[in-house]
Amino acid sequence: MASMIGRLHHLIIDCPDPLALAAFYAELLGQPITYRSDDFVVVSRNGTTSGLAFQLAPGHQPPAWPDPARPQQMHLDVMVEDVAAAGPRVLALGAVKLDGDGVYADPAGHPFCLIPRPGWAAPIPDEAIGELTARPRGYRGGMNWTWNIRSNDGAMNGLEFARCTTAGGFGRVLIHAAPAHAKIEVIDGDDRVLARADLERSGEYSPMTLIELDGGAMRRSEVWPDKDMYGLPVLLAGGEAGILRSWWHAEDRSWWRWSIDFSNHVGRPDDWAPPTGT
Repeated sequence: MASMIGRLHHLIIDCPDPLALAAFYAELLGQPITYRSDDFVVVSRNGTTSGLAFQLAPGHQPPAWPDPARPQQMHLDVMVEDVAAAGPRVLALGAVKLDGDGVYADPAGHPFCLIPRPGWAAPIPDEAIGELTARPRGYRGGMNWTWNIRSNDGAMNGLEFARCTTAGGFGRVLIHAAPAHAKIEVIDGDDRVLARADLERSGEYSPMTLIELDGGAMRRSEVWPDKDMYGLPVLLAGGEAGILRSWWHAEDRSWWRWSIDFSNHVGRPDDWAPPTGT
């Protein structure tokens, strides 16, 4: 056995809001917050194991990877069963997509990577993955996002279709009865434009349009929703936004029926859900 001077306690990460960042990693890794003070919060398997600790750093300047002037210095690799499927889930928690396959930044700007689970590691149980998808609790990604949608058909500069507000961090949203030629703009709470694009319908009409964000890029596809899309925001003409709860349609797509939840506050899907038993 090799000699040892000590054992790892925690990996300490500087950030402007320790509790917010701890909540993000608690959801990402499926581990609880085991210690909390005003300037120091720990996420670990239990109160007697090492883990990640988040330390208050006033004036914190996040890395700007891949800019060598502000290097990342370190990053976390998070193993997942399916990198493509995990991407939208970490975006929904408040991560931001960076350049590179599986590369993201946490809400405080620290890069991390989603990597395929190596063969030596135990499989991640399906129920654990499902729980993260269905119950994104503890989200503290912060600011709301505004989705401006205009129809490029009609009038000199087009016509406003909707101006909707959702919680920030959603990498996918649905639009009901979207314009065939649409200009879409996503703006955060600091009035920064996160993405902007002119997107045209391709293929046959469907009642729902899926918009996917990939960094500053946007993709559009006409979809017939399935269970994988339950929990996504649905943007409606005029500015209402809700959460898709269920969807049915005939095989020949001659009819469809769907259920959507509304709320008079903006929050995460769990916040929008009706109380249990109603």
